[in-house]
Amino acid sequence: MKLLLNLLCLFVLFSCDKSINITTPPYTNTKNEVEYAQNFKIFKQKKYTEIQIINPENKCIEKRLICYSREQCRPTQKTTAIYIQTPIKGFICLSSTQIGMLNKINALTTVKGLDNPNYISNKFILNKVKKQQISVVGNIETINPESITKTKADILMYSGFGKAIANERKFMKLQITPIANYDWKESDPLGKAEWIKFFGILTNKSKEANTYFNRIKKEYTNLKTQAQKLPFSNQLLSGSLIGDNWYMPAGESYLGKLFSDAKINYVAKQTKGIGSYSISLEKVIRSFQNATYWINPGAPSRKELLAFNKRYANFNALKKNNTYCYSQNQNFFWENSAIEPHKLLNDLIIISHPNEYHGKLYFYKKLKNV
Repeated sequence: MKLLLNLLCLFVLFSCDKSINITTPPYTNTKNEVEYAQNFKIFKQKKYTEIQIINPENKCIEKRLICYSREQCRPTQKTTAIYIQTPIKGFICLSSTQIGMLNKINALTTVKGLDNPNYISNKFILNKVKKQQISVVGNIETINPESITKTKADILMYSGFGKAIANERKFMKLQITPIANYDWKESDPLGKAEWIKFFGILTNKSKEANTYFNRIKKEYTNLKTQAQKLPFSNQLLSGSLIGDNWYMPAGESYLGKLFSDAKINYVAKQTKGIGSYSISLEKVIRSFQNATYWINPGAPSRKELLAFNKRYANFNALKKNNTYCYSQNQNFFWENSAIEPHKLLNDLIIISHPNEYHGKLYFYKKLKNV
């Protein structure tokens, strides 16, 4: 009986001429196809593609994903990698930036679940939620593994914080692969946008993803080149008061890099870190109240800003009507700005260089002066 089983296993193995031979990385004669992003890598092999998710805290490989076509046999070699058949059945998307990226490659039908529709702007997705065709599953800390099996999704995408999530083994047993998305930890605007390649591989839409990324890379690079020929702008202030502290992007952050590429004299350009920089309102008033421009004030009108804090009346940008808020709403901005950095850069150049550069704003508009 044992001999018969062994022969049967050999027959299955060798009768499949499309089986995949997994090579242990680093690969020879194979380049990483990711250009700007620091938190994932892509290595294309003859019969499969490997995606490596990099933990930004220790710069080590957090997960190896072996992506292979459903037309091929599953790899039989022993490896610590996770095997994913593509195209995947569906995503549980716990970040709105993922919705924005899937939208650009016409893959929104792969969304089977999300965290909270109150943070979503896309009308197609919201309509699907209303019709109960997309499940609302909650955040990564509270999500129940069994409850999402009915969605038929096989990938759970969440914003990673460099550590394992609760119930990870349980998700895997239920054939749902949790994958940390670290696009929010990318400091380069093109690096953040490049995560579209990740979604392209999983949905078998790499061609669409690469075409889109190459186009916006060209547009972003051209805009940056134009901006660098301009003089440095007058001072720009960003952010608003939350609780007892004022929060603004740190100088090394994603938005800090955009300010630099737009040739903006940003008030916090010397600060370290890729997240937010916090200071007291007193220090903002003392050091930055004379800034010429102010973006992301936290309200759409002068009246609402002053109702929140009357001391905002001291700001030169508010006095001169040079304060800019989101053109639509915060959901639209965070869902789309990551995958349209060229449009965001264009906005910032228009705002900060009104005498030298003209155009139509996309993500921003002037604050209502009422």
